[in-house]
Amino acid sequence: MKISAFALSKNVGEGEVIPRFYGLAYWDFCSNLAYFYPIPLNLIIRLAREFYYLLVRGLFPDTWYNAIQKNEDRIYIDTWQKAWDNGYESGKKDERENIKEAENLLKELINMQDKK
Repeated sequence: MKISAFALSKNVGEGEVIPRFYGLAYWDFCSNLAYFYPIPLNLIIRLAREFYYLLVRGLFPDTWYNAIQKNEDRIYIDTWQKAWDNGYESGKKDERENIKEAENLLKELINMQDKK
């Protein structure tokens, strides 16, 4: 358990003991920590935080959603395209190698038949 810069806040990771008389204010998914405040204060902080995010999403719904969604779509499409290109190139290389190998085997067979 870490005590943050704001003296009343306590950050608790998974599996750690919740401080006595402290309530969950919010969960930070980036740092994987839960932020706890004294029981009446945790509700105020939680409501203020939810109001802030509601306000941000309400005033700028397109930028909030589209920025995240476009980035995710672009990452997905770019990754898919890179994987497709890599697979296609490696398949062409394998195909060329297989053809060369087959030609060499055929030449060996023809040479073996000519020797008989």
